[in-house]
This record gives sequence, structure tokens and C-alpha cells, in this order.
Amino acid sequence: MLQMELTTTVDLELGHYVKIIAEHWNVPREQALRVLIKVGVDVATTQAVCRRCGCTYSTPCDVGGGETCHWVRDDLCSACSPVIEHDTVSSP
Repeated sequence: MLQMELTTTVDLELGHYVKIIAEHWNVPREQALRVLIKVGVDVATTQAVCRRCGCTYSTPCDVGGGETCHWVRDDLCSACSPVIEHDTVSSP
């Protein structure tokens, strides 16, 4: 049923799906993005998506204080950048 809804409601963008799934299932955006990839959504052909959390330009992360994330790379938002850099530095 989820795949049918995804293919028939093409007016919604990937970021909206990530947000809807994350909120509905009460899971992190990263997990919601993995669900969409698993059911066959081609994230490469949609608008820019953060590779870690799945946010997009129109569905940014809330970073507190009424502020939202911004793009630091083509596929990475400012909210996830410190996490990715920390993981890279601490990896053996």
C-alpha cells in the first residue's frame, strides 16, 4: 500500500514523504529515508536530499530557535554536517 501511495501521489516531493513517514511512525528522518529507498523510490532523480536525514530545501530540519538547516554540500545539510564530520574523524 505504501508503494502505491508513493507512485500515485507524484505531486508530493521526497522530503514530504520523509517527514510524513518519520512523524507517522515516530522514527528519525534517516530511517524514514531508508524505508523510501527500500520500497524503490529513486532519490537520485528527485530534488536535493540530505544523505543523512532526508531533509530537502522545502522540508528543512528544525535546528531550534525558529531556525532551519541550510545546505553545506549538494547532499548534506548543516544540521548533519557536524555528525558526518565527527564520524569521519573518529573512524579508524
